[in-house]
Formats: sequence, C-alpha cells, structure tokens
Amino acid sequence: MTKNFFFYRFALLSLLSWWLCSPSQLLAQQFSEPQTLTEWMQSASDNVIAQNYEDARHDYTEAARLARTDEEKATVQFGVANVDLAQLKFKDAQTKLLRLLAEKTTSNYLLISVKMTLGQSYAGNGQYKEARATFRELADAEDVADATKVTNQLSIAQTFIAEKKYEEAQLELEKIRTYSRTVPSAQVTPDVWVGRILVFQKQWDKARVKFADALRVNADTFSEMDKMLIGLYQDIARLENALSFEKEGNKTQAKNDLQALIERPQVAPQVLAEAKKQLKILQLTEEKANEVK
Repeated sequence: MTKNFFFYRFALLSLLSWWLCSPSQLLAQQFSEPQTLTEWMQSASDNVIAQNYEDARHDYTEAARLARTDEEKATVQFGVANVDLAQLKFKDAQTKLLRLLAEKTTSNYLLISVKMTLGQSYAGNGQYKEARATFRELADAEDVADATKVTNQLSIAQTFIAEKKYEEAQLELEKIRTYSRTVPSAQVTPDVWVGRILVFQKQWDKARVKFADALRVNADTFSEMDKMLIGLYQDIARLENALSFEKEGNKTQAKNDLQALIERPQVAPQVLAEAKKQLKILQLTEEKANEVK
C-alpha cells in the first residue's frame, strides 16, 4: 500500500466528521457577526465536501477579506489547510498548520482541530511516527472530550494499518471499545477497521463478519450527531464489504452491493462518491474485457 493510498481512500471520508467541527461551525459557535463571513465559510465547507476545491478556495479568499480578529483569520487559514489536505497537498497543509500553531492565536477548541489535521497531513505524507505522536498527544490528554480521543485513537490505528503493522493496529482499535458508553460510534468503529485489516490479509469471510457486526448497531436511540457518525462508519462498512468481493474476484457481487449502497437513502457524501467511482471502474473494466472477446 503506497503512502497516499490510505489517505486517498479515507481522508475525504473523514472530512464528513471533520465538517461537524469545520471552520464554518467553529465560527458559528463563536461569532454572530458578520453574517456574511459565516456564509462564505459555510459555502467553503460545502464545496470541500462536494470536492469543488477551487470554489472552496475562492470562498475562503472572500472570507479572509472579511476576517477581522486573529481568531477569525486563523479559522480561515485552517479551512484553507483542509482544502490542501483534501487535495493531497500534504506539505502545503503542514506549512499552514505549523504556522497557526506557532502564532498561538487560536482558541483551545480550534487548536485541537489544527493538531488533528496536522496529524492527518503527516500521515498522508508517510510521516507515520510524527502523525502518531500528534494523535497520541490528543488521545491521552485529560482536557479533551472522549469523542475527540476516539477520533485520534482511530487515527493512530490507521497509521499502523498504512504501515501494514496489523497487530499494533488491532491493539489500538480495541482501546476504542473502552469509550462505548460515552461515545456511541465506538461501538461500530473497531469492527469496521478490523474488517479492513482482514480484507488486506485476504480473510474475506472473517472480514465480512466484522462488517456485519458494525451494521448491527442501532443508531436510532442516539443523538443526531452520533447517528450521523455511526451512519458514516456503517456506510464505510457497506462500501468495504462490497469491495472485498471485488478483491476476492467476485465482481458481480461487488457491482450488486455497490449499486445497492448507491441506492440507499442518505448515504454519507464521500462514501457515495467513492461507491459510484468504484462501480464505474468495474463497469469500464467489464466493457473492455467484453470488447477483447
């Protein structure tokens, strides 16, 4: 697995959960005026999720013109760094994020988001030790919310997966289960990523059992935010389950499962985009094979 494969497949997926505390959401919590600044930030966030990156950069440029306080300016720069990350421009993202940390003008709430994104940029650039150190700092911090700890614990595991250190990754994933009472998504997350590990190891049936376990969690009794996160991870489980058939050589089952995922209501945007992309690849491959015949 190349150093960028891990993030190419999942950095954009993680942006949906990042959006829950995105620059526009940060500003909405802290600033009621000017409204136009918040609107530009919201538009930028929406464009990142839709993968309209040049439009997002334009929105952030407009927002920067309206930013007045140090916190507002820092929030805009954080948003631009996230566009870099989404476009796999990891070094550019690091430069902006390290500058924000050096300036020390951000609130603690934004500071946590900056550090998390910095860790992602390290991992995307193959700097896994630096990434783990950044994630570990937040996962072990006493003044960080449990949900944030879970996110960083998952990120630690993902760096081990990227290095094919699967035993270490599974140990880190098991730590997430200890937060199941306070963080509902922790009931789902370990199974999804252990399933991915088993796919890498070509243990198809065991992987599908894990994906099925993740789908058994009923999110209806939880808060809207928890339902969204659980829904995201369950959509990832459906996607990975479908792709496991493609990797095993059962392309018909893979296409059927991808189509079923695409037709589901309210699929997480990044998962939906990935499912459509993978289905298109399978269809084109099949068409070329038929032409050869």
